[in-house]
Amino acid sequence: MERAEDYHNERLDHLGIVAGVCQEMGLAAWLDALAPTQQRVVSYGTATVAMILNGLGFSNRQLYLVPQFFENKPVAHLLGAGISADMLNDDCLGRTLDWLYEHDVTTVFAGIAHQALQRFGVKAQHLHVDTTSFSVNGAYENENEHVIAITHGYSRDHREDLKQWMLALATTHQGDIPLFLQPLSGNSSDKESLAKVIADLHAQLQQKEPEEKPIYVADSGLYSAGNMLTLNQAKVPWVSRVPETSKEAKAAVIQDEDAWKPSADGMRHLVALQMHLSQGQERWLVVRSTDGIKRAMHTARLQADKQMETWNKKLWHVSTKPFACQEDAQRAWEQSLKGFPEWLDVSVEWKSQAVFEGRGRPARDAEPTGLRWSITSNISLNESKLLAYAKRKACFIIASNIIDTEQVDDDALISLYLEQGSVERGFRFLKDPLFLASSVFVKKPERIVALSLIMVLALLVYRLAEHRLREQLAAEGQTIPNQVNKPTAKPTMRWVFQCFEGIELLQIRTGSRAQLVVLRLQPLHQKILSLLGPTYQQFYFFQIETAECGLSIACPFRFNQKRWDNGLAFLCTEKQNERKWLRKGGKTKIFRESMRGKHVLCEKPLSMTAAQAQEFVDVAKQYPHLKVMEAFMYRMHPQWQKARQLVKEGAVGELRTVHSFFSYYLDDPTNIRNIAEVGGGTMMDIGCYALSFARFLFDAEPKRIMGSVEFDPKLKTDRLASGILDFGKGTSTFTCSTQLSPYQRVHIFGTTGHIEIEIPANAPSDRPCRLWLEHDGKSEEITFEVCNQYTLQGDLFSQAVLENTEVPIPIEESVANMKAIEAIFRSAKSGVWV
Repeated sequence: MERAEDYHNERLDHLGIVAGVCQEMGLAAWLDALAPTQQRVVSYGTATVAMILNGLGFSNRQLYLVPQFFENKPVAHLLGAGISADMLNDDCLGRTLDWLYEHDVTTVFAGIAHQALQRFGVKAQHLHVDTTSFSVNGAYENENEHVIAITHGYSRDHREDLKQWMLALATTHQGDIPLFLQPLSGNSSDKESLAKVIADLHAQLQQKEPEEKPIYVADSGLYSAGNMLTLNQAKVPWVSRVPETSKEAKAAVIQDEDAWKPSADGMRHLVALQMHLSQGQERWLVVRSTDGIKRAMHTARLQADKQMETWNKKLWHVSTKPFACQEDAQRAWEQSLKGFPEWLDVSVEWKSQAVFEGRGRPARDAEPTGLRWSITSNISLNESKLLAYAKRKACFIIASNIIDTEQVDDDALISLYLEQGSVERGFRFLKDPLFLASSVFVKKPERIVALSLIMVLALLVYRLAEHRLREQLAAEGQTIPNQVNKPTAKPTMRWVFQCFEGIELLQIRTGSRAQLVVLRLQPLHQKILSLLGPTYQQFYFFQIETAECGLSIACPFRFNQKRWDNGLAFLCTEKQNERKWLRKGGKTKIFRESMRGKHVLCEKPLSMTAAQAQEFVDVAKQYPHLKVMEAFMYRMHPQWQKARQLVKEGAVGELRTVHSFFSYYLDDPTNIRNIAEVGGGTMMDIGCYALSFARFLFDAEPKRIMGSVEFDPKLKTDRLASGILDFGKGTSTFTCSTQLSPYQRVHIFGTTGHIEIEIPANAPSDRPCRLWLEHDGKSEEITFEVCNQYTLQGDLFSQAVLENTEVPIPIEESVANMKAIEAIFRSAKSGVWV
């Protein structure tokens, strides 16, 4: 009798990417470390991630409706086991906001952003600072004097009828990534707030990175003699625009035409000035562009046309008035010309007419008793003056206290200021109608302050994802289609999120067994996830849960369902507590149970020691009819099959040495790879590949090994390891690290040739792979069609099960590899060959 199947699907969409960024930057762990004794089912860190998921879900739901947002989402998959939508209620989220406020949102965000920038490799050499306002509904009359004031002020949203609060933001030049936030009262002035924001930010950065000397860029709201004096005295390097209203600025834009020099790109002209002001010496660049002059000229001409009409009417009225004398007419004329535009010319003609006393027509011989004066004028447009005015209006002035042009040249200074749009783009994102806080729903000023942190954290997550994808596309020389199906290497994350709409997680339950399958994952999605990396891929991989061991298994390939029905156990889990248990020896117990009727494909590392690996071999011998293999997937890829074939055929002559390099950067203390007690560290995670590569190519075991290992002083795990393997007929050298820039390569050298494998370990599944063979002075590039090495591994293992043949990698190989790992550590400790 067949067991009934139950189906349940949930919307995953782009939320796996959002959760991946939060995980990579260590957001929840960083926040929870501030409250290590909290007794909550949903921790403060997890609740914060939930609010970010809601905000970047672009659903614009109020806090009490967040559970509704998560009703059809895979909450446990995104936030952790045991968490459900109903737990994310307004009480949970409200208490989290209160807790965030108590810990000072500016300080909290600074710590998170600093860690995120380190993990994502973003530099903070240039920082753009600005403020904006957010309108709110409500009276907010009973305000705490120690909290920001929700009040009326200059509204950037042009909603003067509403009260508001303000937000200061600083973003990096690279990636538009927010680094600093500070909520401000609604009536704050940029002249006062911006200087304080820069001073506070500078103090924070100097505390964390004393060697860094970032340049701060702001708009004209920062510039004043007092602010510049304060920043100069604090030795803070700054770049700002000078307001056009000062007398120095008005004088600076009037320059002879031969004084203007073209910029390096030819798009602008500039005049460099050294200014000796009360606040100190400054470097000014007066800048204008041809396009700017055209725009200013067009605007000026429209103004001139209107003003000619206005002034013609005004002067006509003056011309209709009589004056008793020419002096009176002259005075009236001069009075009427006040405010006359400089680009208009006017000509005047004074006319006099005789005046006779008495009524009626004067006699022929009557003498006039006086004269009556009138004015006749004509207005014309002076094109040269209009052009001169337009050129002055097209100018803007950039000021800086960086005097040395070798430190920052003129063109770089202009580019720095023009990138001020970085922070403006951040404000536009935060004010998006679909975003979390386009309208602020909370009614306590304290929670508004905390919500500002959630808003900017969401912006941080969004920008980091966008930066990572663009960075990887550039590094790989790849593109993805944009909205009009044109290739782009700089996609917006909003567009990428839209591409992921409709992806679902389907759960199929049959009795005590459950299978999770991601639906509608297309090649474009797989390509994007491959570029983003394993942290993001895990949320879109297929999940299997076996009845025998009850473990959630992350599996990046799809087995044929019929082959699963033949009884396979795949020993792997991404659940932290279960992985710790498995690494401590729990795999052996599960292995013993699984071998009672199931074939076993076990994720590496098989065990923590060679002795434990030998247990697997011993147990497997008790069940010779069942298959068992450690999942070193790289050996199944055609590029490695080809490389080994070339070596055996003598394409490189006699094999003499193999050199491997494999690295990535990960310092998250909560990640399993950085927990020493459960086998975390470089050698267990990626060094095992380097040893396996050499053993695979030499088809032998090393006679002796020399190792060098560096340990992280805090994590206690090995973070940098190098070694030499002596095979008698040749050697192998390697370096691997969990705290270096991501890179991997394998070089295979023989007496007459050389092979280079481009991506030896985690070969991409969305594009062809390559290796290069050099032999007899000739170079050949060998390309391999797109394939998934995980799928190949699954299929080959399944084939061994179905056809009762040998598995691709004998289990004894695992024991030998573990012995080599242990030899590296022993040698590093003793300083001698082992």
